[in-house]
Amino acid sequence: MAQTYSNIEPRGNVDRSATTLQGERMRRAAIAVAGLMIAAAGSIANAAEHQRTGSAGEPIDMGGFAYWDSACNGAGARIEIARRPAHGRIEIRQAPMNVTTLVYGQADCRGRTVQSNHVIYISDRTFHGEDRFAIHGVGGDGRKHWDDSFVVTVR
Repeated sequence: MAQTYSNIEPRGNVDRSATTLQGERMRRAAIAVAGLMIAAAGSIANAAEHQRTGSAGEPIDMGGFAYWDSACNGAGARIEIARRPAHGRIEIRQAPMNVTTLVYGQADCRGRTVQSNHVIYISDRTFHGEDRFAIHGVGGDGRKHWDDSFVVTVR
């Protein structure tokens, strides 16, 4: 499955005068953090809720997360489970990802392959209905960069 980064670009002209340097740095930091978000089958955004559908007992790829340095090498990203599902389990699997979109504030790694961590949900075999869970994305700097929650409909 192809993976892409959210396309985040600055809007308008950027005032680079000394009086706005701190604001510019803060804006760039916020955009860089936003650029860490990635999704499978849709965009994963900060503090968002996502919905997926799948079959009982079968793995469902909920999305992935990658973080890289200026040389397009993996930079130690990880996913933490913030709230476990009531009717299944979560697995974190490493998978290569082809970067296809330039992310503002990140190195231009388009056309390169980076390692990503994918969140895989597997329901109990006899469960049918909705299940919920939440995750944190932690960057190579050790800081939590985003939170996402999921609603899984199991058929």
